[in-house]
Amino acid sequence: MKYNILWVDDRKDEFVELDYPTVLKEYVAKLHFEPSIDFFESVEEAKEVIRMAKYDVIFSDYNIGDNDRGDNFIAFIREQNVNTEILFYSALETVPKLNIDRISFFNIPTPNGNPKLLEKMKAMIDLTVEKLADLQIIRGIVMSEVSELDVLMENIIHKYFVESASEERTQLFHKHITTDVEKSVKKKLITKDCQRQCEHKWRGEKIENIISSLEFESSKKAKSIHHIVKNLEIEGFNKESFYSDYEKDIIIMRNNLAHCVSYTNGDKEVLKVKKTGVSDIIFDLEVFESIRANTSKYKSIFNKIYQAL
Repeated sequence: MKYNILWVDDRKDEFVELDYPTVLKEYVAKLHFEPSIDFFESVEEAKEVIRMAKYDVIFSDYNIGDNDRGDNFIAFIREQNVNTEILFYSALETVPKLNIDRISFFNIPTPNGNPKLLEKMKAMIDLTVEKLADLQIIRGIVMSEVSELDVLMENIIHKYFVESASEERTQLFHKHITTDVEKSVKKKLITKDCQRQCEHKWRGEKIENIISSLEFESSKKAKSIHHIVKNLEIEGFNKESFYSDYEKDIIIMRNNLAHCVSYTNGDKEVLKVKKTGVSDIIFDLEVFESIRANTSKYKSIFNKIYQAL
């Protein structure tokens, strides 16, 4: 999951020398996000990217150079229908009365090298992450992240079975993936007549057409990866339990979020999963962090696998 920071200050070099951007990136990474910081020295530069990019938080000096003021910058941001949390900081003794939603102002006597500014920035990041932990927002984020994982798996499968195709690999695919699909279909049949002589249409399809079809969903992709990694010298995860781990960490979690209703129990949002025998899930920041950690982990695993092929 990406976390994007926009930072505007005409003393960029001084903050870079103090390693502030690196510290903030490391902090965001520990929260299991992929950090990105766009740091500009002028409001005009920042205005250009605000029109095109989405940011999770904005940091800015209130007085940038001789002409740019924070209130003018705020007005422009809100004109673009951007409701991102903004932290302004300044050495001004009098804090401006902005009275605008999602705007914070931090007074610092010595801007550079002041650890309180860094801590305030971290606190703003925490605030925005907490606001993301809304069920509807998380549902959208998870669906997007799982779609990205699907693409990574599809790229691996294409590279292994199509770009580096061989008769042995084609047989491996049909032996494990197509055969599993046939068994699943036959279990649903009323008549037994088809048990022996019927074959799934995939046996006559090119593998590249199969993996790009809607029928080749997350579970089948993960099973394909499971059989690929058995033959690879790669560390960092349990190859023997890859499929069951991925199913538990990602697929079931995604399905629970997609097929559930929610209710509030005190200050906790609880998911009532529409599946017999499955307990309700208390949805809180800890669960959200676990989701981020798992998606980040599997992105790293898939990148390793792809590079190993």
